Amino acid sequence: MNGEQFARKIDEILRRLDALEATAHINYSKGTRVPTYTGGTTAGATTYTFQSAAWRRVGNKITDIGQINWSAATGTGEARISLPFAPVAYNASGIAWLSGVTFANSTPVIQANVGNLYFVLDSPLTNAGNTRVQMEAAGSIIWVITYFV
Repeated sequence: MNGEQFARKIDEILRRLDALEATAHINYSKGTRVPTYTGGTTAGATTYTFQSAAWRRVGNKITDIGQINWSAATGTGEARISLPFAPVAYNASGIAWLSGVTFANSTPVIQANVGNLYFVLDSPLTNAGNTRVQMEAAGSIIWVITYFV
């Protein structure tokens, strides 16, 4: 194979790789963020002792993992924890570990509704409606949620 033939082969391989990348392209990204804890009725102010989260995006699926510890929160209403992106296709749920947070029934689950840049915590009750977890002055939450954007 001479130099000209070799160059044509390389060009052909590069064209095929470009075509493969274009057809098999998957949107992948990741990042870290500083999540917030606010009230649904009155946002209030929160003093954090720790706040950190990381997210991964593969295609249109987001997985967010984080932790917030707070020592003083003045908000009122349902407790809201920020998300990096709003769910767009379906409502989402996730799991959470809580400490120092009062809930009425069973262990709370995460509920994120389409269009909201936050999730709330619902405490399920057998054969009845859920109870929304309200703001607490101090506490901790660790979560994992996966949803679609």
